[in-house]
Amino acid sequence: MGFVVPLGGTTLFFRRNILEELGGWDAHNVTEDADLGVRLARAGYRTELINSVTGEEANGRAWPWIKQRSRWLKGYAITYAVHIRDPRKLWRELGMKRFFGLQLLFLGTLSQFVLQPVLWSFWLIPFGVPHPIFNLLPTPWFWGLAGLFFASEIVNLVVAGIALKAANKMWLLKWALTLQVYFPLAALAAYKGLIELAWKPFYWDKTMHGVCCQNQLLRRLNRLSVKFKAGFISLGNMVTQRCIGCVAVARRDSRHNARMFLQRARRSALGGQRRGRK
Repeated sequence: MGFVVPLGGTTLFFRRNILEELGGWDAHNVTEDADLGVRLARAGYRTELINSVTGEEANGRAWPWIKQRSRWLKGYAITYAVHIRDPRKLWRELGMKRFFGLQLLFLGTLSQFVLQPVLWSFWLIPFGVPHPIFNLLPTPWFWGLAGLFFASEIVNLVVAGIALKAANKMWLLKWALTLQVYFPLAALAAYKGLIELAWKPFYWDKTMHGVCCQNQLLRRLNRLSVKFKAGFISLGNMVTQRCIGCVAVARRDSRHNARMFLQRARRSALGGQRRGRK
């Protein structure tokens, strides 16, 4: 469609000379990839999308998820503020279509989460609770706004279904209904990110990876330890950081080899504890 592409994700390819020409990454922007996408467009370069998929681990815990999304939304706010400082220059470099597309993308992304409580208030209507703004707007306007809200909820579910079908993951369709819980978390992330703009705009909330995989491997390790010897039951907690070792145990078919590995891991863990005490 020719709009500005705010880069993001784990699979990006650049021509090094162009990256150096633009001054590299903005080290003070917590979504430096999105900022670079805008700068590429302003410099006259075009971003092409490759028809491929990169799998990555999703954040599966509530608070880490909120921190990750708050960083993204804070970075979007910073990126937008940086590039809108001189609107006339931005208009000249992007042109009218891409200029308004940029407004829609960044302001739309931020406002949809910040204003979520206003939209949720319309859920009071089906339960017979009078809406606070019913008397502030003309009746047609109020019902038009309410209809727009309910229509947007339906569109969200339809879009989720289309995306799942395209990805051959229709078994996740039942979870699309939980998006009503998902968006409140995103609103919390937006408020957290906007508050941080005032006192730590450059703070980067790091995302922990390998958490889900690690927990699965530890459960396997604990099951193996119960089979081999009662004394190994608590060993899984002692080798939490040894994911590579956990993988090795999970893949061994021989009981003897697994028991020997657990013994070595236990000795290593105990040795680390003794060194720490010294």
